[in-house]
Amino acid sequence: MDYKRLVHKFLKYAHNSDLTMLHYFFRFSFALIAGVVLGSSGSATVGQANGQLVGSSVTLDYGTFNGFANASTGIIYFRGVRFADAPIGDLRWRSPVSPPTKHLGIVNATQFADACIETAQITVSPGTSEDCLFGNVFIPIGTHVDDKIPVMIWFHGGGYQLGNTHNAPPELIMGSSSRPLIFVSFEYRLGQFGFLGGTEISKNGELNAGFLDQRAALQWGSNGR
Repeated sequence: MDYKRLVHKFLKYAHNSDLTMLHYFFRFSFALIAGVVLGSSGSATVGQANGQLVGSSVTLDYGTFNGFANASTGIIYFRGVRFADAPIGDLRWRSPVSPPTKHLGIVNATQFADACIETAQITVSPGTSEDCLFGNVFIPIGTHVDDKIPVMIWFHGGGYQLGNTHNAPPELIMGSSSRPLIFVSFEYRLGQFGFLGGTEISKNGELNAGFLDQRAALQWGSNGR
């Protein structure tokens, strides 16, 4: 994939547009980053004369997520940040419940969480699960909580049947940008768990649950959960 071309198109749009999407990018940027990081403790922020720096620990209403900063890539990594309850049991084929309803305590957010089960899987492969509604946030080191920089939100492809966030390299995407860029990716239900049709589902659940996951992810970010 030509990441430089992709990022250039995004930044050109973000620079020239006053449309709702640009507002949403900025709103997501520091509703998420300020709402997420400013509310954190410990190493979350570092005092500076020109404002607080984003750090590597994030406290939300429902838990504290400890990521890590990599000086060689210039990125702060938060992986496997839950944005909704597990869509299992009574929540299978229904709208996601976001933000999560249970407090998670302290969470290691240095590794990717499970990806969603793909359509072709006969068995549940290691690293995949129905419990898969997680996001990943990648922030340039040196970002201040009051900075106004665009956020690229990425939902993976795969025809709604396969794919995950694990193969999107934030280093290449962010490194292809000529200006600071926050990169965020989300998992969403696939195939039979996200896009199963039929009258039984329409009567007793929600059609296109995978799209509802995507919408919930965006709302989670804009609300600064």
